[in-house]
Amino acid sequence: MDHRLQHVRELCLDAGALDTALDRRLEAVLSRLAEILVEPAAPALIHGDAWRTNILTSGEEVSAFLDPACYYAHPEIELAYIDWTDTFGEAFFERYETLCGIDDGFFETRRYAYRLYPLLVHLLLFGSPYDEELAAALDHLPE
Repeated sequence: MDHRLQHVRELCLDAGALDTALDRRLEAVLSRLAEILVEPAAPALIHGDAWRTNILTSGEEVSAFLDPACYYAHPEIELAYIDWTDTFGEAFFERYETLCGIDDGFFETRRYAYRLYPLLVHLLLFGSPYDEELAAALDHLPE
């Protein structure tokens, strides 16, 4: 994750999308990622872009996933993206917890660490207000 974050961070800096003060905060968090994140019991194949427009439903059932950007990763990465985009709501997380479990610390800290990559990509592509969202995510992480 660190390589992906550093790469998109550099792209944001080169494009002038990331200001110096916010970058200092980001760098402080990136230097502590190993302390913040945990290794999964096993990596899982994740969709990589699971949000409302990439999920077809029929009633309350998912009938198809669109536009996958699949890769193997910690399942929490997908959970954090779903949380950030408010794709499924609280009932999804309750059911996921029942079926698979969600490790302690995900909601308090790690979901914000996993948001950094999509926030930086969105900051690069769309600019503000993603700088404010990035700052808000950093507020939840130890610097």
